[in-house]
Order: sequence, then C-alpha cells, then structure tokens
Amino acid sequence: MPRKRQIMRNPNNYGTIKKLSGNRRRPYMVGVNPRINSKGTYSYDILGYYEDRTEAMIALAEYNKSPIDLSKSGLSFSQVFEMYFEDKFIHSKKKLSESSKNAARTAYKHCHPLYNKKFDSIRHRDLQNLVDDIQLKRASIENIVLHIKGMYAFAMREDIVQKNHAEFLQISAPDDEEHGRRFNDDDIEKLWENTKIPFVRIILVYIYTGWRAQELSSMKKDKVNLEEMTMTGGSKTAAGKDRIIPIHPRIQLFVLEMYNAPGTYMIPAMRKGDTFLSYTKLRDLFTSTLEKVGVTEKYTLHDCRHTFGSMLDDAQTPPVIRNLLMGHSGKDLDEKVYIHKTVDQLREAIEKLP
Repeated sequence: MPRKRQIMRNPNNYGTIKKLSGNRRRPYMVGVNPRINSKGTYSYDILGYYEDRTEAMIALAEYNKSPIDLSKSGLSFSQVFEMYFEDKFIHSKKKLSESSKNAARTAYKHCHPLYNKKFDSIRHRDLQNLVDDIQLKRASIENIVLHIKGMYAFAMREDIVQKNHAEFLQISAPDDEEHGRRFNDDDIEKLWENTKIPFVRIILVYIYTGWRAQELSSMKKDKVNLEEMTMTGGSKTAAGKDRIIPIHPRIQLFVLEMYNAPGTYMIPAMRKGDTFLSYTKLRDLFTSTLEKVGVTEKYTLHDCRHTFGSMLDDAQTPPVIRNLLMGHSGKDLDEKVYIHKTVDQLREAIEKLP
C-alpha cells in the first residue's frame, strides 16, 4: 500500500494558510507574524485573502522573501500621495520650485477614481485604465504617470508595497508635440543678423538640431563629439533617447563655443554650482532675446523644434531619417522595425537644411 504523501511543513514563524468555511470568492487566508495571545492560541496579522492555495503560497513566500510593514497595508491612494508629496517637496534637502509642486498636485487631481482605494490593493490594470481614460494632451498624461511612478518608488522604499505596479504603464495618447508655430524666414534672418548676442546663437542651435528645451540645456559635454561633429542625447520616449544629431555647418562654431564655456553642461546655470539652466530661466532668456532683435511673433522654445521638423519636411527628408532625427517612433509597420542608419546618412539630411 503506497504511503500517504506528506506535506512539507513551513519553517517556524513563516506564517500560515487557512481555508475559511463558506462560499467565499477568496477563501484562503494568509496569516503572518505568529504570536501566542492571552488565550494561549496563535494570533496572526492578515496578509490577505486569495482564490486558491497556490496563490496564497506565492503571497506568503513573497512576504517572507521581502516582508512589508502591515501597519501600512490599509493606507489609501490619497494617504500615500500625501506621504510622497511631503517626502519629495517638504522634507527633501533638494529645494524644488512651486511650479513642480503645482504639477504634482495637478497630476493627483486626475487620479480621483483611486483616491479611496487601498494602495496595496491597486494593480497594474487599475492604473492603466486610469491613464487610458484621461482625456488630456500627452504631455499632461506624462506628468501624471511620472508622479504615479514616483509614488510607487516611495511606497517600495517605505515597505508599503512589494511590487511596482506602475513600472510598465503605457501612454496610448498620440504625441502632440508636432503642434507649434514655425519661425518665419524673416525672423530666422533677424537671428542670423544678430549672432553677436550670445543667446541668439543658442536659439539657432535649437532650431538646427531639434532638441527639446532641456534636452540641450541638460546635455553634458561628453555627449558632444567634436571629431565627428555630432551630439547625442534625448529624453521622453524610447525612440527619443540616445539619438544622434549631426551638427549643421552653420552652427558648428556656436556649438564649439558652448562646449568650451566653463561647466559640465551645454547651457550651464548662471549661478554657483555645476548644474544646467532651468526651464524657467531658459524661457525668460528666449523671450527677452527675441524682443531684443525685433522679433514680434510670440514664439515658444518648442517652436524651435517645430521649425526643425518643418525644415526637414521642406528638404523632403525620408520618413525613417526624419523620425530618427526627431526621436519619433515610426507610424508604419516597416518603420517600427529597427533600421540602422549611418551618421553619414543623417548628416546628409541635416546639411540639406538652409
């Protein structure tokens, strides 16, 4: 007669799994932190309730691998946001601007469907549904996702959750950065006529490279290859990161000047400390410089990038090359497949710009 198979016992203080009576959707209760109570029996902290024994065993094993503070398990999304906000903006040694605080609060306002949900009960699908339902421009949705991911990084650090359910959030909203105003030819000519003004030269670098505002300002000089005359950088999307921009001959001296200036960054902050110029200062310099040279149109820094894209179109740049230079993902199936383009091919497209 075959011997009855024995179930291996868990180590002491490992925790327990109990199947509760009745018709329950999640009948398997997992208890941890065993202790003897006043009645002489064991009491446990409830880790959670699960649909089957396998799911319960996995949860118990994960808890023992990386225990969490169960006193924080009942915290709501709103409570975790307030803790995250205080940690990031109030108690941090790094002083952040009021606009950064306002951006975080604005992001939180769009998370209202999750306000009262227990943070440790929220799953990836809950977060993805929230993001998918937000009817805003992509840039605004990116800000919301940024702070949700920040909340999860904080929650992981503070043992509020064991898993980062925000890690793989995706944004389906189309990139709205194509919208903008192109610098007209007369205004570009005014810039070329006033290159003795230092920031005019920087504006022209923006127009002839297509970098986003802080992609260029925060670029470290080791990303500039003076031998190949290229710049490597980018942010925001997978397609936009680490893209190579050959330096147009008309702005090479301007880039060299930026490279040889003191500091680590291409556009350093105008104060002590080795850091880059903030977006606010960048925007103010941009506006005042355009006024100084007699440009009356109300352009934005982003319009430099829009102008770059428009000039590529004028030069009949092939879509694959244009996407590589702009840091965009291809819309057609064959463009989504990685196609290696040499620097010479990119340079050929750049040098067709006026």
